[in-house]
Formats: sequence, structure tokens, C-alpha cells
Amino acid sequence: MRGVGTSRTGAVYSLAPSAAAIDKPAHAWKTMLITLDGPRVLVDVGGRRLTAFDPAAKDIPDQSEWYEPKREPKRPTFGYIGLQNHDPGDVVYFKEVSVQPLEGAE
Repeated sequence: MRGVGTSRTGAVYSLAPSAAAIDKPAHAWKTMLITLDGPRVLVDVGGRRLTAFDPAAKDIPDQSEWYEPKREPKRPTFGYIGLQNHDPGDVVYFKEVSVQPLEGAE
């Protein structure tokens, strides 16, 4: 898991940094749970919370590159899910990807 701050595993890319994930060998599977609860984004890896992002927070860094997401307090409530890996030389496999509604959500 490479990268630092707002571009490493578990971060909300360029918007919210993540804590460092527990180190595992490169070939070991890791489980990531991403929870979208209204505008909030929570990211857990290996059962440990790495990121809690609230788009209404006052400490969101300014957009510095054209390809970074727009800084909007009202984030979309629907759209695509993007899984990415962009570190040169890294190889990533996705074993299972699933989506389910939150319990009690409309």
C-alpha cells in the first residue's frame, strides 16, 4: 500500500487522508468496507477505520490539480463506483465487489 495522506489506500482521493493500514504481505488479501451514509464516507480496511470524510468539514484541502474531484459541499447521491490503482508497478486484483443498502435506509 503506497502513497501518503490523501492518495494512499483508504483515502477519499485528494479530499480526506487515511490512517496507515495494517501492513500485510503484498500477496495477502485485504478487506475494505466503504460506507456511504448520506454525504459521509467511512473507509475501513481489515476492520480498522482509516477514513471518516464529511464534505461539510472546514478543513478540506483546495483542489490543486485538474483531475482531482471538485470541492462541493453537496456530493452526488448516485453515480458510478470507481476502483483504482495508479502507483507505477503495483498490481491489484479485486476478488469480490458488492453493493448493498444500509440497514434502515430508504
